[in-house]
Amino acid sequence: MHTKGQTGHRFLLAGLLFCLSGAAQGLPAQMINLVPDSTAPLVQLTGEDFQMFSRGIHFTAPTLSRTMSRYGALGADLGYSVTYPDKIVILFGDTMSTRTVHDRGGTKFAFLPEARGNDSIGFIPNMDLSQCRYIPEIDRLIKEGEKNPVASMAGCPELRLYRNPHAGPNDHAYKTTTIRGLEDGENLGAFGVPTGAFDHDGRMYVFFIVLNQETKPHFALKSIVARSTKNPSEWSDKSPPEFSRLYTVSTHPPVADPRNPPSEEGAAGKFMFNPPAVMTREEMQSIGMLRGLPAELKDASKVVFVFGSSWRYNRSNLYLAAFSAADAEAGTSKWFYFTGAPGAPEWSHDEAAAKPLLPDQPGIGDHSVIWNRPLKRFVLMYGHIIARFGATPWGPWGRPILAMPPRSNWSLKLAHHGPSDPIRRSIVPVFGPKLGRELDLGSEEEGIPYGPYLIDQSKVNPDGSVTIFYLMSTWNPYQVFLVSSAFTLQK
Repeated sequence: MHTKGQTGHRFLLAGLLFCLSGAAQGLPAQMINLVPDSTAPLVQLTGEDFQMFSRGIHFTAPTLSRTMSRYGALGADLGYSVTYPDKIVILFGDTMSTRTVHDRGGTKFAFLPEARGNDSIGFIPNMDLSQCRYIPEIDRLIKEGEKNPVASMAGCPELRLYRNPHAGPNDHAYKTTTIRGLEDGENLGAFGVPTGAFDHDGRMYVFFIVLNQETKPHFALKSIVARSTKNPSEWSDKSPPEFSRLYTVSTHPPVADPRNPPSEEGAAGKFMFNPPAVMTREEMQSIGMLRGLPAELKDASKVVFVFGSSWRYNRSNLYLAAFSAADAEAGTSKWFYFTGAPGAPEWSHDEAAAKPLLPDQPGIGDHSVIWNRPLKRFVLMYGHIIARFGATPWGPWGRPILAMPPRSNWSLKLAHHGPSDPIRRSIVPVFGPKLGRELDLGSEEEGIPYGPYLIDQSKVNPDGSVTIFYLMSTWNPYQVFLVSSAFTLQK
């Protein structure tokens, strides 16, 4: 979950200064550029209603998924995905929950305050996401003067959340994320969220934050990895996802002075948020990556690269670890941490020795990484909303590219920004637990785009550009959108 201390302007300034100063040293000969005006939200996945404020019109319409009336999920954020042949599984962050109450006044929704922090899991069909253009079409119609625009959602994915098969009248209708074997003090309360996942041999392996320091600023203190108890192909409403704890990934002691936190240099706790990218030996060999791996990984059939950020939450640098997929359950003793590349990459088994991948203070947080085959690049997205590309996981990484800045046209249309902006957390009334009064739910808070979580799907366009797809959260409203951006490889 994003913290209220909005950091969008700091990310924007850092990115511009980086570009202007020429600090992107050692970039590959071929650079990646954003296709102008290509970034577009396609459809809202979570929530009951879609809202957009454009040209003075507050447009609203039911979402395709209608997650509050169907699953008791008013809204969620984040959404780390794993792609399967038939579906794309999405692990959401902290989910705002409600229960449905039927009384003489009709159907009402009561907020579940005890549900603060419970994560939901859902899926969309593995389909051609480029066919979805609902939000751009609504915006086009408004620009053309339509006051009550109507557009088709055909081609857009419907999100389904896994249900709780044992839900009582006061329980979640959706199945909250469950991890067996958590240790004392570990929990998935507020800010206890999934931060990355991959599939290996019919099991899903997920990284979670399980201990936080809820000061201002916020810090993450412990991360773990857990394994699904069943093959995701067997998940259903009657047999929803569950996980078993495997091992601790990273820890950091509580920060004594939150306003003056210690340096990341030479310390552990660098792998709290851990999106992975899995590559086969053949893929790595085809792009000349094998020579940069530790000797022990050169013959591995699959290698998992973990792109960690630290206990500093969204004020971290980016760090890299690697292990054989065959050692997914062996613990961090089998992990290799990248410690620098003076001529050739160097590795260590000591997490504290891990070196940052990016110059300056990039402010990595709510990030994701995938290997994009058409571009032959690793794609890193983070912040509000920034993309970077690297030919190898250890870099060099290219300049930051602003895909959707905090004050971009789309950001202003989709997120709440001030008193005159009618966008709010929920246009459907949500009441207190006893239905006594309607709740505000923090509708005055400013929204901002964050959490660009990449989906392992892309489309090569006729002009040679490549469209990538990702999820994006907006804080207010507290929802997740499917978004796309197109990039070109400058030759």
